[in-house]
Amino acid sequence: MKRITIILLVSFFILMVSCAEKKGHIPEEYMRKVVTHRVVEGETWKSIADDFYSDSKRARELALYNGSKEGEDPMPGSGVKIPFSDDDLGSMRKGIDAAKIYNMGLKLVSDGNYAEAIVKFQKALRLDRSMHDASFNLAVTYQRLGLHKNAVTVLRDLTVHVRGNTEYLFALGNSLFHIGKIEDAEKSFQEVLDSNPTHLKSIYSLAIIYEKRDKKDKAIEMWQRYLKLDPSSDWADKARSHLAAISNPEGGSK
Repeated sequence: MKRITIILLVSFFILMVSCAEKKGHIPEEYMRKVVTHRVVEGETWKSIADDFYSDSKRARELALYNGSKEGEDPMPGSGVKIPFSDDDLGSMRKGIDAAKIYNMGLKLVSDGNYAEAIVKFQKALRLDRSMHDASFNLAVTYQRLGLHKNAVTVLRDLTVHVRGNTEYLFALGNSLFHIGKIEDAEKSFQEVLDSNPTHLKSIYSLAIIYEKRDKKDKAIEMWQRYLKLDPSSDWADKARSHLAAISNPEGGSK
């Protein structure tokens, strides 16, 4: 279902991972048995089913309920009926409770109370296992406390259920790096770059890993790649220092 979002940032080494988004309360009108939704440009039965039921597989059911023909998406501006069963309403109520507790967790993180935030995120997940942001923030909070093994457990599960999310994969690589699983970290960062070749944090992290694994040529390639994308930030200065050191370890001219 649709959620109001704000961003809370949480940073740590290797570079920075963002805390996920704050959840909005579900409007009371959505708690009726049937509500009317005004279709906006670009919406499909799948997107509407995902927004309201968190399950795009219910698109056909929703289309048939509204008398739509097979394969025909709703017209922008039209009103479509969204029916809710007792089970749907029960899940929504749990979702409301989970969202409230999740938001408490975010507030605790912003206050630096990480131990209590973990308790809130865990409680939210017991109510709604599909709240991926709660899983992500749980892992990020573990990272803030240096509990990277715990973070890896959460993030491995998360990246199985949500394929291709670059921030989840980067966070996993970060914690794998911290617990000494360098090759696995490398694979995570590379998977990020397979999806997003300009993901600066992963390029930088891979350069560090290649240096650590004494893969000089690959490290040089990664530092150069990073500097092409970011030639002027503070991180660029660090990258330039790394590149100079690895390219000319004796300090003389080539």
